[in-house]
Amino acid sequence: MSELMLTEHAYNELMHKPADEQSIISKALLWLRENPDLGLRLWGSYDHLYLYQAPANLKIVYRVAGEQIEIVTIEKVTRYSPPPRDKISAIILAAGRADYQNMPLQLLPIEGIPMIIKVIRTFLNADIDEVIVVLGYYAATIKRRLEGENVKVIINPHYQGPLSKSLKYGLRMVTSDTSAIALALGNQPFISSDIINELIAVYKKERANIVVPTYQGGRGHPVICDTSLIPELLKTRGNVGGREVIGRHKNELKEIESREKSIITRISGIWN
Repeated sequence: MSELMLTEHAYNELMHKPADEQSIISKALLWLRENPDLGLRLWGSYDHLYLYQAPANLKIVYRVAGEQIEIVTIEKVTRYSPPPRDKISAIILAAGRADYQNMPLQLLPIEGIPMIIKVIRTFLNADIDEVIVVLGYYAATIKRRLEGENVKVIINPHYQGPLSKSLKYGLRMVTSDTSAIALALGNQPFISSDIINELIAVYKKERANIVVPTYQGGRGHPVICDTSLIPELLKTRGNVGGREVIGRHKNELKEIESREKSIITRISGIWN
């Protein structure tokens, strides 16, 4: 459990709230202390600020330093109008350590271009509004190769750790106007834009919280997840990625049988 502390500003905000609001805020802070990954990274912040939108229209801004959570501001929004959420984002997990003939596997030429660029362009050519790429192994080298590609890049310094680490780094780049995310793997270069568009179309039509492609009964990628599942995805552990979340939401799952074996085909290597 993390240690919780309030800045002077946050403490004064709390003390000036009515007693009933203080009670609600205290419960939210206790929950945040036990689950420091609940917040979303505030894009553009220079000091790693996170926003936790708690129940009762509470907005709590905080930063994490080691095992300590510092509460920066506490605000109760009385007239909250959520932004429209219609954007579809893709998160491509490509941080893991894998090599091919003395080069990082991410740069393996596929149809004349590095594999990671082929994957990125497939998503950019689909009905995707933004592409987020999580790098780690040889991050600086690979990032230079991505210059000119219309992507957001975030680096996971713990790329030798479990897959869930990279997933969390990617999720924190998702903005509040996003409706759903396509979770993808960087070592699946043969997926087509058509299958991505088919999954997105099913999500938009049926509003299933999770849409998964299958091939001959086996589940593959990309997986479309509604952003309402982000708090749960941020709490995943180990190498299972979002599978445990999918398991908890079987009744909200839509499987789409595909003729494309590419959804289960990966270039061999270790990917985190």
